[in-house]
Amino acid sequence: MLPPTQITPIGLVGDAIGKRINLVQFRVDAPDKTPDMPVVLSLGTSMNAGKTLTSTSLVRGFKRLGLRVAALKITGTGAGGDMWIVRDAGADVALDFTDAGFASTYLAPIDEIVKGAFRLINVAAEAGCQVAVIEIADGLQQRETAQLIRNEALCSLSLGCTFAAYDAMGAICGYHELVKAGHKVLGISGRLGMSPLAVREAEAATG
Repeated sequence: MLPPTQITPIGLVGDAIGKRINLVQFRVDAPDKTPDMPVVLSLGTSMNAGKTLTSTSLVRGFKRLGLRVAALKITGTGAGGDMWIVRDAGADVALDFTDAGFASTYLAPIDEIVKGAFRLINVAAEAGCQVAVIEIADGLQQRETAQLIRNEALCSLSLGCTFAAYDAMGAICGYHELVKAGHKVLGISGRLGMSPLAVREAEAATG
C-alpha cells in the first residue's frame, strides 16, 4: 500500500473580520422535522463492500420508473466520488452530510446526524423528489451505523434496505442483524455478486 496522505494544519480559515468559519454556517436551509418521503437504505458489511454501487443502481432503477430521485449519504468523511457517481446515474438531488454541516460525522451525536439527514430529505422533497436512496457509511458494527439502524425516527421512513457484502457469511450475518433490528431487507448486493457460489449460499441461507 502507498503511505497515507500527511496533512500539516497551518491555520484556520476566517472571514473578512478574522472570525473562524465553520461548515455548519453553510448547511442547507431546511427544517429538521420528520420528512414525508419514503426512503430506501443502502447498508453494508464494511467500506468498499459495494454500498455506493448499490445506491447508484437503485437511483438508475427509480429513474427508469419515471420517479424523481434523491441520492443522500448521511455519514462518513467528506469526499467527492460517492456524490459524483450517483449524480452521473441521474439523481435529481445528490447531497451528503457536508451539505448538512458536517465535515465528518465521526463521533458526532446520533441525534444531530439524524437531524442533518432530515434536513437533506426535506431539501429533496422541496425539489420535488419522490423517493430517497440513503447510504450509511461503513459496516453495521461501526459505532454510528449501529446506532442509526436502530434509530426509530430514521427507520420509520424506510421502505426497506439493501445490504452489500463481500461474501455469503457476511451477507447472512448482516441480514439477521438487520431483521433483528426491525428492517425489511429488500435484497443482498455487493462484491459477493461476483461469485455465483456465494450468491447461491446467501440465497439459500436468507431466502
